[in-house]
Amino acid sequence: ESKSLQPDKRLFPPHEVYTALKKISDSDLHLLGLSDEYARPEWMILTVMPVPPPPVRPSIAVDGGAMRSEDDLTYKLGDIIKASANVRRCEQEGAPAHVITEFEQLLQV
Repeated sequence: ESKSLQPDKRLFPPHEVYTALKKISDSDLHLLGLSDEYARPEWMILTVMPVPPPPVRPSIAVDGGAMRSEDDLTYKLGDIIKASANVRRCEQEGAPAHVITEFEQLLQV
């Protein structure tokens, strides 16, 4: 009969965190020292990723200018797009929840 006094742990997915943060009232924000006009906590979670257009992130010279390559930001944006596409594909194909969760975790890192 040695029951744990700690509650069961469960994952708190990003969409639930976002929903919970949106429900914080303006009066509670002031108690937390935040401004309802300038610092809502749900604004700290990216729901849309702004992507700079290619002219802003041009290719860079490699090895003294003989070769051209993309910058690190462009490669990382490509990784994000691929991971997001994997999540969508798994959801559409009805993949198991743990597989979808793995791809979602890649987007959170």
